[in-house]
Amino acid sequence: VVRNVTLVKVMINETEYFRKTISATGQLNVNVLYLGGLPDHVRVARQAEGSVVRAEITEAPRNFKGIIQDVQVSDGSGKFFVEFFPLIAEDLKISPAFGEVSFDHNLVLEGVVSDDSCKSNPCQHNGSCYITWNDFRCECTRGYKGKMCQEMEFCQLQQCPRGGTCRNLDNGYECVANATFDGHNMSLSYALTLPDKNYDVKDLPLDSINITYRSRTGGTLLCISSSESGEYFLVSVQQDEVMVSWKFVTMSEGVSKRFHKEYPDGNWTTIFIRLHDDGISGQFSSAGEDPPQAFTASKFPHESWHRLVTNSKILLGGKADIPENVGFGDEFSVSNRHSYVTFDSMTSDVTGPGISENAVDYPSSVTATPVAPLLNNGGFFKGCLGEVRIGGLLLPFFTPDQLNSTQDIFHLSVPSDRVLDLDGNCRLCFENECQNGGWCKDPSDSYVCNCSAGFEGDYCSSDINECQHNECYNNATCIDGIANYTCQCQQGWEGWLCETDVDECASNPCQNNGTCLNLLGRFECNCTHEYMGTFCESKRIITCDNAPCMKGSTCEDTKNKETGDNYTCICREGYKGTNCDKPYCLLQGEECQNKGLCDVSNNIPICQCPTGYEGPNCTTDIDECSIGNTQCGAGTCINIPGRFKCQCPVGKCGPQCATDDPCYENPCKNAGRCFEKCVVLPVDYTCECPAPYMGKNCTEMYVEEASSNAMDIALIVAPIIGLILIIASIGLIVFITMARKKRATRGTYSPSQQEYCNPRVEMDNVMKPPPEERLI
Repeated sequence: VVRNVTLVKVMINETEYFRKTISATGQLNVNVLYLGGLPDHVRVARQAEGSVVRAEITEAPRNFKGIIQDVQVSDGSGKFFVEFFPLIAEDLKISPAFGEVSFDHNLVLEGVVSDDSCKSNPCQHNGSCYITWNDFRCECTRGYKGKMCQEMEFCQLQQCPRGGTCRNLDNGYECVANATFDGHNMSLSYALTLPDKNYDVKDLPLDSINITYRSRTGGTLLCISSSESGEYFLVSVQQDEVMVSWKFVTMSEGVSKRFHKEYPDGNWTTIFIRLHDDGISGQFSSAGEDPPQAFTASKFPHESWHRLVTNSKILLGGKADIPENVGFGDEFSVSNRHSYVTFDSMTSDVTGPGISENAVDYPSSVTATPVAPLLNNGGFFKGCLGEVRIGGLLLPFFTPDQLNSTQDIFHLSVPSDRVLDLDGNCRLCFENECQNGGWCKDPSDSYVCNCSAGFEGDYCSSDINECQHNECYNNATCIDGIANYTCQCQQGWEGWLCETDVDECASNPCQNNGTCLNLLGRFECNCTHEYMGTFCESKRIITCDNAPCMKGSTCEDTKNKETGDNYTCICREGYKGTNCDKPYCLLQGEECQNKGLCDVSNNIPICQCPTGYEGPNCTTDIDECSIGNTQCGAGTCINIPGRFKCQCPVGKCGPQCATDDPCYENPCKNAGRCFEKCVVLPVDYTCECPAPYMGKNCTEMYVEEASSNAMDIALIVAPIIGLILIIASIGLIVFITMARKKRATRGTYSPSQQEYCNPRVEMDNVMKPPPEERLI
């Protein structure tokens, strides 16, 4: 509380709570300070004056109950401290006391003292009580909770069967689980059972249906039917499109409503169906109230619905005792017969006499559409069911015996042994549906099978056609296999991809001297004239009509005695062979000899013989000496193969013996041998000298010995000269060093010598200064 002249402010935790202006301006004298309450005479006076008027004060003020920790009063110049009990603390500077403090020590206690709030044993069910400041805290035993352990926590005392999750209720508990349905004649049957005889069935809140599911295909989710009255209520789903159908005895025909997601996703989905007023509506949990994700219908018989639920069998995952043709309109039907249904383009309703088999479909488009039989073996649900509730009451996936409790209103009466994976997980993929070695890799999150190599599809039912992207070459045929393909090669090709050409000629397929030509993917045989066929295996029948004779030769229709042919070729000059197709000079044994060349450029083949030869095969040597066409001068002509030579007399040389022999006078000395050079002018000679002579006429001697001696001398003298040069260089360096040292102490004037020999300077020897000069 702070006063500033006439302004009084009240602050709590340094935050201003309110302020007020008073009339007093001077100091307020304080005689007595009351803490924790008012004395009786002041309290009575205040009540009489009525100075405090607050609507929330309904009784006389009472004394304060709590803790007062620190009281300080300031007059603006100093603080005064109210000390209830002596403060014992070292180095504590205490402000002056406000005055004498008096109180009842039985009512005002030192320290923090709380009431014994556990005295009355407030904790129930054997809970442990702990005192807090003027309060208590209960530590409850297992199975109880609340301020005083008054609330029962059933999930601590009860245990759900495997796969179930316990949830506490106000008056009990429930076990929630997921159940997997495989879509093959599998369903769960329930019946409504009242807790006791005094319980009125009309008190049950059966005005809503909640179904949580996950499926990519679907089927019947909920079926409530009566075989006696023919009444039914059916909720089905197919690819996230929901169909709600019903028929009661008060209705002349059955009604169906449907709604669907914007895109089917196969994720967990909750369907909400509500009964209100005289109608019914439904939608997805995450959708709005507008079609196509919701529906609304009026004139729904609530009493008939209530009677059907309480007296009929309730099935999850299947159907029973349902009239035919109740299903998915233009796509699915519970009946196995084809039928027609009518759609309302505005409300997506399906109506008919239960529903009528012969109704006509007139949507906003064209004509009627036949209804296909409902998938999944007559409408059994395939997928996972989560929580299913009618009027907020759970339809458990466990029997009362499994739960050890009969508190549930809906009892599972006929458990199915085919319910899978009641372990809190949802199975979306089934191993028995995976074909060709496929398996469920992640059955709780994926609908599809993990396929073996070579297969694809949700159930691995499709064989991948590897030939669609094959790499077979050369027009090979691709044969599809399992995760592979084979190339069936065309003739002439081999290899895995038919990329390698087969060398057919390696096996010598051509017969009768035929020539094999290996081509790409095939081969050819070039047969001789006598044979024909792919492999030259057939003898050719040839007559002169086939013009077998070549090179202008003449054909006669007479049998050739040598070859057996039906014709005989009379060859023209220069050609031979059965068909006269071979020049004589190219035949084996008749080739041009002595480097002659066979010339076939003319009409008649001929051997072009080199100089010195003649004849058809260039085998005849021409005797140039006998022809007399030689010029040997004084020499004698001698014929040799292909040419001739002149044998010159003594003293002559050259091709025609017309040149004097330079070796005739033996210019080579010292037994040297002379060789004349008379073929090319000018005439010359060379001498072949014996050792140790050389030169033009073998008159010079070799210098090998002299050069060898000079080399020996150089090897001896060179190191000596080098050593002398090194010694001389060292001596020169030493001389220069000594000369520099002497130069420092000798000469006209040497300061160092002067300093060394005569450290004292005689003044007499100092040159006298010149006479002073007067400056004018």
